[in-house]
Amino acid sequence: MNFNHLTIKESNDLSLAKQIETVTLRHIEVLENDLKEFNFIIDFLKQYENKKIDKRKVEKLNVLLDRPDHKTEYGNCLNPKGYFIRESGNMIYLTRLDYCNSDCKYGLSILIGYDKNKVINIKNILEYNTCYSSNYQKLISKASIQVNYRKYRKLAKYFNDINNMMYEYNKLLDEYPNNILDEIGIKKYRHYD
Repeated sequence: MNFNHLTIKESNDLSLAKQIETVTLRHIEVLENDLKEFNFIIDFLKQYENKKIDKRKVEKLNVLLDRPDHKTEYGNCLNPKGYFIRESGNMIYLTRLDYCNSDCKYGLSILIGYDKNKVINIKNILEYNTCYSSNYQKLISKASIQVNYRKYRKLAKYFNDINNMMYEYNKLLDEYPNNILDEIGIKKYRHYD
């Protein structure tokens, strides 16, 4: 699975602790896959050092990743997980399209450079994208350390305790006029899902 969301069935069937564990493990998997793909792309781009990034090179990358463009009656159509060149201001990105993202966000997005000539410079790419080259490894390590079911049970227990306590707190607050509570800074607890 390439995304962190639980299915409705999983949400209904799993305890809160198991839900936290499942989402954490999926998050680690996504981070590991993105880091592996980032490193693969860097290795791919090394052969084009000091050359411009262009559509042909990106098409070759998509074929190597087994994400070739689809031929349609209207022409070539980008694979739902394929890469394309994206320009934003003076920045050039190599970006993966991820239709599975619920917010229609882009997937892995690698800053190639800050100039419109689109020249590939591996040293600069690694420097611009430290979030993938070093921070991802730290995030994976940190999340892996947290994979401990006892911790999830404890977190789930505290979460349930807080929710129950705040429910009772809000019920009690409903008995008081709002303007009195506002004057002393007491506010209603809002539970965000």
